[in-house]
Amino acid sequence: AHGARWLLMIDLSTGKAMRVVAAAVAVSLLSPPLMRQIDERRSSQLNVGGVDFKSQKYVHRKKVVPVGKSNLHIFLVHVCSAVLYLEPGVPNAKALEDRPKALEIAYTRHVRAEDFAKSTLIIIQRHGLLTPRIASLCDKFNALYRDVHPGDRYLVEYHPRHGVTLRLNGKVLGHVGYRDPDFAHALYSVWLGDHAFHHQFRNEIMRRFVPSAG
Repeated sequence: AHGARWLLMIDLSTGKAMRVVAAAVAVSLLSPPLMRQIDERRSSQLNVGGVDFKSQKYVHRKKVVPVGKSNLHIFLVHVCSAVLYLEPGVPNAKALEDRPKALEIAYTRHVRAEDFAKSTLIIIQRHGLLTPRIASLCDKFNALYRDVHPGDRYLVEYHPRHGVTLRLNGKVLGHVGYRDPDFAHALYSVWLGDHAFHHQFRNEIMRRFVPSAG
């Protein structure tokens, strides 16, 4: 930032051209996190079931892009829209592997926190993954859940070095399972596993899709 201010002072005597140079230098001095925020704001939106999602995200500095989407209806009632994000080039079939990922779900119906918690344990157990250690971590994760209302969004992020992060409408609710790939695998099986909470959701979100350009 000091370099940019110095160039702006020179600009007082050298004219408009230096202002352009100063602006370029100021941008080059921005921190990587700030540049990522600018990049995300400029990214085009992806629409799923009338709900907008970002066309890219960053999970602890790792870029992830949309690879799967679901627009879930149950008995003709729209329940949620969702997007699965993985690193560029990673196939959907590897979504449960130990790699950065994000799953964002936008709800159109009220869902109680206790219902999220109950279904999480039941579905993980259905996959045969509910060991005592995983159950303990699930209890910590389930304690983060809040009731959701139409328009609310949960974002479940995972990075191998940082564990699972749960966000509600952008606000971090907590982190669980630091460097624990087994917990991450068990948790994401709720939505992505062979015995996920809903077969339509799972089949849609695991089907590869490429957002159209522009």
